[in-house]
Amino acid sequence: MADELGVSSSQVAIAWTRARRPWIHPILGARTVGQLTDNLAAIDLELPDEAVGRLDKASAIDLGFPMEFILDTTTDFVYGSSGKQVDGRHAG
Repeated sequence: MADELGVSSSQVAIAWTRARRPWIHPILGARTVGQLTDNLAAIDLELPDEAVGRLDKASAIDLGFPMEFILDTTTDFVYGSSGKQVDGRHAG
């Protein structure tokens, strides 16, 4: 994906995390100024929907119990309709 977009794999990983869950803010783990600069460039990278879909498919795992139970039965009870809205966008 990184090669196709002409960016680093770190930028893709950070941008993908932000695209999937906008309320999650990735913690950067850079050891050098160059790594930090590269990671910060991800803020300007907006992945195409097709790329997000491919990355989602490649990383899909079965969460199993208790995550499926929690997501399927408690989200609406705990958060109501706002549990699916973040910054005016549908989450999930």
